[in-house]
Amino acid sequence: MLHSTIVVTGLLSLATTLLGAALPDTLVKRDHSGYVDLWIRGKTFPNDDYSYRTDDAWGKIDLLFPITLYNRTVAPTNAWLSMNGILSFDEPTACSTVPNQPRLPADANNDNGCLPANAVAAYWQDLWMPPRSGTLKATYSWRIPSKPNKSRLMTFYWFVCDKVSGGECGGFYTQPAGNATKEFTVGFYENEPNVVHLSYWTADVIATAATMGVQSLPDYRQYVYEESPSPDPQTTCIRMDTAANTLEHETCLF
Repeated sequence: MLHSTIVVTGLLSLATTLLGAALPDTLVKRDHSGYVDLWIRGKTFPNDDYSYRTDDAWGKIDLLFPITLYNRTVAPTNAWLSMNGILSFDEPTACSTVPNQPRLPADANNDNGCLPANAVAAYWQDLWMPPRSGTLKATYSWRIPSKPNKSRLMTFYWFVCDKVSGGECGGFYTQPAGNATKEFTVGFYENEPNVVHLSYWTADVIATAATMGVQSLPDYRQYVYEESPSPDPQTTCIRMDTAANTLEHETCLF
């Protein structure tokens, strides 16, 4: 399926502007932060196309800092966010299939579905944001801390409808049923290369056929809930260290 792309630019120049002038000592120094709405309330950034244009779409994002997986810099300057729960570090191709219960590793040359070679499958599933559906959205946010011992942070957030979960996604003007909405986040700290933080805020987010994990081919790691159940019945937050090939539950950070 052909994909559409929206472009989010200017974040680095904005960060430079914010940091350009030193604050007087008499003022309280605060963290610099911001967010960009890729898709929100039935509209897309940077124009007002309605959300049906975002089904299977990708949004291009300027990164605050490079992303490293498996000791390789996979995203020096850009990433691409998919409505289908993927964060890609390669420019996506026309292939965007979502097979039933795909497994990692996955690429265009096997039966596990199409996934870029360097990507985070945050919640790889056939997802959608019905037009004018109220609170559903997908955003990119970043934080530059004022304290030198704190790390810069990037987060990618989805609050969307799972078309395969069995819930009702709603119509043009209606909000999806509660059991159909899924809320999840991918996060990176600059001082933690090779580490991916995955946060799932819907209690039943992993009781589905979605795929969750990280790959930078030929390396990959998939999260399977049955093999490592969450200690919290309401949320599941995971720290994946690709260099050490470890996966552990953690206190939700964002």
